[in-house]
Amino acid sequence: FIDGQDKWPRIQVRKLREPDSAGNPHPITLAFDSQLAKNMPAALAPCENDLLNGTRFALAWRDEEVADFLDQTWIDGWLRESFLQYASQVENRSEQAIQQALRSFEYQAHWLNLLTLLGEQLTVPEVKFVTHTLSTPAIPVDLILDVGNTHTCGVLIEDHGEANDGLRQTAELQVRSLSEPQCLNDPLFTSRVEFSEARFGKQHFSVESGRDDAFVWPSIVRVGDEARALAMQRVGTEGSSGISSPRRYLWDETPALQDWRFSQIHGKTQREPLATAFPLMNLMNDDGQPLFRLPHEERLPVFSPQYSRSTLMTHMLCEILAQALGQINSVATRLRLGFPASPRQLRTLILTLPSAMPKQEREIFRQRMFEALALVWKAMGWHPQDEDFTTPKQREKSVVPVPEIQMEWDEASCGQLVWLYNEAISHYAGRTESFFNALARPDRQPEPGVVPGRALRVASIDIGGGTSNYALFDAGKVSGTACLNVGGRLLETDAQGRVVYAHQPGQMIIDEVFGSGTDARALAAAQLGQVARRMADLIVEVITGALSPLAQSLMQTGLLPADITPEVITLSGGVGECYRNQPADPFCFSDIGPLLATALHEHPRLREMNVQFPAQTVRATVIGAGAHTLSLSGSTIWLEDVQLPLRNLPVAIPQDDADLVNAWRQALLQLDLDPQTDAYVLALPATLPVRYAALLTVINALTAFVARYPNPHPLLVVAEQDFGKALGMLLRPQLPRLPLAVIDEVVVRAGDYIDIGTPLFGGSVVPVTVKSLAFPS
Repeated sequence: FIDGQDKWPRIQVRKLREPDSAGNPHPITLAFDSQLAKNMPAALAPCENDLLNGTRFALAWRDEEVADFLDQTWIDGWLRESFLQYASQVENRSEQAIQQALRSFEYQAHWLNLLTLLGEQLTVPEVKFVTHTLSTPAIPVDLILDVGNTHTCGVLIEDHGEANDGLRQTAELQVRSLSEPQCLNDPLFTSRVEFSEARFGKQHFSVESGRDDAFVWPSIVRVGDEARALAMQRVGTEGSSGISSPRRYLWDETPALQDWRFSQIHGKTQREPLATAFPLMNLMNDDGQPLFRLPHEERLPVFSPQYSRSTLMTHMLCEILAQALGQINSVATRLRLGFPASPRQLRTLILTLPSAMPKQEREIFRQRMFEALALVWKAMGWHPQDEDFTTPKQREKSVVPVPEIQMEWDEASCGQLVWLYNEAISHYAGRTESFFNALARPDRQPEPGVVPGRALRVASIDIGGGTSNYALFDAGKVSGTACLNVGGRLLETDAQGRVVYAHQPGQMIIDEVFGSGTDARALAAAQLGQVARRMADLIVEVITGALSPLAQSLMQTGLLPADITPEVITLSGGVGECYRNQPADPFCFSDIGPLLATALHEHPRLREMNVQFPAQTVRATVIGAGAHTLSLSGSTIWLEDVQLPLRNLPVAIPQDDADLVNAWRQALLQLDLDPQTDAYVLALPATLPVRYAALLTVINALTAFVARYPNPHPLLVVAEQDFGKALGMLLRPQLPRLPLAVIDEVVVRAGDYIDIGTPLFGGSVVPVTVKSLAFPS
């Protein structure tokens, strides 16, 4: 050995609650900071010479090899503090015993014992840095990302040039837990984000060494299972720490009223810290806007993290980008996909979106992806922090090439492309003409100018939990897209097949099959099969063009082109996977997705069609009614004499702030609701200022509305603003006998329905589910 560097490797040893499947109780994780030393002492990190010379690094574990390392003040302090925490909190040692242990350097002995255990019992491999050269160029990687309202998944595709072999150089995006790094998420992970600072040990001792940028993680949120676990474990109530669906709030660019908080309690203060941390705190402002987009005089870092909910999508994409960058260059991925000595670089970011997503929201999504890309590149030191990132010339200043963003494809089209490519390459050796000839309908007359055997008409149906998305390809071009509000999770069940909840479109289908007003919870399993068969009819009707009135009412977009019969149908999504691999238990996903897959299998019209599947798919389970959002209300609500829970309440959103009474009435009439007999929710204008005068205006309007349209149902009011309790207190004397609920911090749009759950935390908050049954055009 020669003296090595100190600050770039770290190790974590954890004790599992139960041993893993191999019987191991303690997973060990090695982490390496691959940043090369620049403007810092060479002893703290590998340098460029180590890269050029092919220097190999190995674990130093014998006493004589680490003696000088232990003499450093910051190392001794790190070990001492870790020992003190364990001895006092876990072992409950007395103060006298702890002081005696410190005098005898017991904490250093424990560390040496651990090193000896690792050195003798494990084969820790040597480590060497590699970079791209003329003989081993960097391999470009494309990331296909599908960010849903409830779940997200991604695919990494490497380009091996002439060595490409179909889609075999692919890997599912796997999100790794940073708190428990031995845990990887399933390929389909929840879209929830939770603010949590990435911690790789004791940062204050790391800074004391003379290097403050070791183990930089360019994100301050977690996603997937880790985010869900953090949200469930949270005990603080000082402010919000996360959101269930950033995509649902892409359009909401209003700064938050309260500071966002990290979900973990700070050990010394027993309070949740503000959601701001290095390096992103120096790259954005309080509203979450990247500083490089602002004039120099307005570039102030984060002091009060009041990020808008729209910018939480930027935070989510920062985390996904960081995870993808780690995965593509991980040892495991390079060994599995080939060319392990070649580094990887992201070339393209392909975002798939619902066919019904409005252009305005698509543009906001593109902007959030671009901002996340800039923030990650600057946080990693790959692009000058204060330089603009907007133009291609400015992005050329990056040390690492900046990937291109593409958003031209919807989910159904991407599923179809996977099938087309894989079939042509894997089954027909790249002979697309033979492939098309084998599948073409014999009765099809070619379009003018199209050579027979050189074009194929394919329809893809992506059937998920809440919607079915269609894409029609004709002669290599997208000729139509559509979205139908039918999916496998419109009826949620228990393990025995009893319906526990029917979403509004599911109830509409039940009413048609069994009669208006049928209680979904009273349906038997055999009757659910009838509902599934009607759902299958609706899905097929969109393809054939002969839509029933119910199918027309469930359409979220326009129709597919008329009189076009596809040669091939491809099915994807959760229900598509169940169609391909039918589960033995029809209620294993607590919904009717498998029953819907069975009904599609048995549908006579679909059996006449040529249904195909891609050889490789990313599995999407039937658990995401994609246009639903669950959140908690604000903590200043007013509830009096209202029996909860309440479900499927339409929301009347005023379009005229000047005349709220008539605006609410007009909104109700557009929803086919009677102001004097139906149950509904009145929404307050989003632009309403939080001032006493504005509250008086709202109180006068609500009082006048109740007087003009007396209704036997409770008066239910929702507001984005954080003044629910104040409004309720002022409104109660004006309406003394009316059941009243005023729920704040709820964002709704035209066409939304909401569910209001049973109060939590002593009645201070209620769970609210916002359900969008139509996308705005």
